[in-house]
Amino acid sequence: MKRILTVAGILFIALAAIAVVVESQKRRNETPNERFYRKGGKETKAEVFVDHGALTSSKIAQQRDLTMYDDGGHINCRMGLVRYSGESAGDFSPERCQLPKLRDFVWTHWQTKKRAYIRISFDTVDAVSTSHIFIEPDSDGKWHVVWRIARHTNEITDIPDIRSMRQRAATGADVECRCKPGDIVLSFIDWEGDENQTL
Repeated sequence: MKRILTVAGILFIALAAIAVVVESQKRRNETPNERFYRKGGKETKAEVFVDHGALTSSKIAQQRDLTMYDDGGHINCRMGLVRYSGESAGDFSPERCQLPKLRDFVWTHWQTKKRAYIRISFDTVDAVSTSHIFIEPDSDGKWHVVWRIARHTNEITDIPDIRSMRQRAATGADVECRCKPGDIVLSFIDWEGDENQTL
């Protein structure tokens, strides 16, 4: 009887080890899109509209009571490559893209565990988006960042859950943060410990 239990135990451990190796190999070979969805990211259709230069949707806040959040406002980092009705060249001045102010607001609220909501818009020659960033406790009281992106294509992208944040020096690869190498940027870390956003 002892021998059967020992053999069964060894077989169980061997099967568990094989399963870990197979899962590890799958993750190593997954595409960025596959990783995005595996980690809980999603894209949903929505009626997106422009509100004071920011793309948004009536459901962007997902039933949150925004009166409980410090409002960091809207940081417009669009270059004006795409313009909406009523927008002028003055709406796209470099002074409006106050990324250091945004980073300070987000970092301070994260460090002090204080609810916050801020919007930031970017554009390219063929796309416009506004990120809606919520700093808040989850249903278990653990602090996280919910990052929702309203896109000109009438979609909302939900970034996988952000569980931590750190400051680090920017590198040449940080093109989206509109910074120079060496500038201090915010690195947003998901539940697996991977950086999934940078500001």
